[in-house]
Amino acid sequence: MINISGSLDRLQKSLPRFAVGKRDNKIAFAFWSCLQLESDILAELNLHPSGLLAYEEAIPWPDANWVIKEFELSDAVVHSYLAQLYLRKRLNDIHGLLYDPAKQKAMMLDVPEDKSIIDHIEQVLLHETSWLHPSYQFSPEDPPSKDILAARIRAKFWGAQNITYRPFIRQILYFSYNRRNIMQSPQAITGDISNDGSVPHINPTARTVTDIHPSILEYAKNGINALIKSTEAFHNLEDKRFIITNVFGTAHA
Repeated sequence: MINISGSLDRLQKSLPRFAVGKRDNKIAFAFWSCLQLESDILAELNLHPSGLLAYEEAIPWPDANWVIKEFELSDAVVHSYLAQLYLRKRLNDIHGLLYDPAKQKAMMLDVPEDKSIIDHIEQVLLHETSWLHPSYQFSPEDPPSKDILAARIRAKFWGAQNITYRPFIRQILYFSYNRRNIMQSPQAITGDISNDGSVPHINPTARTVTDIHPSILEYAKNGINALIKSTEAFHNLEDKRFIITNVFGTAHA
């Protein structure tokens, strides 16, 4: 466990900016690196978490210029690292909004009353790319990158889209299944997400595709595209040995 208790108050005062000074940057760099690796491990294995996640909102990002100078790394490597940290947090935010009732109530306070959860996620968490370094900017229509760092960023980006839209794919699949089987009691198909009206779902009276709201069909289409794009993300890499920290996770990205 990283010993951050003595520095926690000072680090919190840095938020939402980047860490300042050698000591705080070392703490921030170690914290986010460990949390990133733990997240990858826990995604694949049913292990008890360390408790690091409880400090996520209290630790600032490491300063890119400090990391480049301290570890003599290239701009490309450091900005890829920071992009991965940012995307991991965005993935957690999306998961909390859609799937975690304990977090959903508090996080909904940030969602404008005139927007649905999905609209908010699309605008704030998916379409906003100002955090991404210019060298890694890409268009959704671009072919897969030949660079592994860019490929990992794109795979994570499409993974965020997948988490957002996969409930609607599931709704469509359940709808198709239920059409072929007699339901004991009609009920709304929600795809394991909130059924409080904040997320569109297929009405239990729906009998044909025309009865499904167009937004659900569009979200499902986006989800299928995200699944394809995330699978293709590594397909254009040059034929050489990949240096990665999590072979199993990367294979399933």
